[in-house]
Amino acid sequence: MTATAPAHEVGSDLAAEINLKVGNLTPGTRYFYAVKAQNEAGVAGAFATVAVVTADVEGVCAAVASPSVGQVLYPGRQYHLAAVPAGTTVSSGSPLYGWLDQGAGGEYTVLDPSQPLSTAGQAFWTWSRCDRLVDLAPSGDGFVSLPLGAYRASMVGNPSATSAATVSGHDFAAGWDPALNDGAGGYHISDYREPQNVAVGAGIWTFSFVPTEVRIEVAG
Repeated sequence: MTATAPAHEVGSDLAAEINLKVGNLTPGTRYFYAVKAQNEAGVAGAFATVAVVTADVEGVCAAVASPSVGQVLYPGRQYHLAAVPAGTTVSSGSPLYGWLDQGAGGEYTVLDPSQPLSTAGQAFWTWSRCDRLVDLAPSGDGFVSLPLGAYRASMVGNPSATSAATVSGHDFAAGWDPALNDGAGGYHISDYREPQNVAVGAGIWTFSFVPTEVRIEVAG
């Protein structure tokens, strides 16, 4: 493989930049690169730089089947405000971030995606490069109640593997939609104390001005 950098006069202090886009590389494989100069007459100099690089190569995403009952599909390269039944392992390539009953100055709780989630009704942010099909643990109770303090927020969601859920008890809620703003994502804000219908695998933000209990009731 040969690449030509912009020509500079001998003794020039300008840096020569070589940009290459190389295909068909294997993720995690070490590749060896040698660079040398050649003048306009075609006379080559000695090797100027030798580098060993582990290529940062994205593998090809495997095809993912359509979800069946008890599964949820999270499309790749999007942030998702997600929720799953307790006992489900999400197996994301990156950490999950939850926010439960916290106010100003709070911090996200980092959840390990390799471990089963333990809190029914808790939602979290998730992201992955490829489409991800998650097998949901069997649904537990059809009703979950989570405390929410004054001027605090929680990310809560559907604890069922098969049915939609209704969330109530909050003053305001915000549902994340990754398709808004030309694919950058955005929120749908609820009316005051408006109950929210939440699909399987989904979560929402809830906020309250007074101490309350956020109630999550699974349909059926």
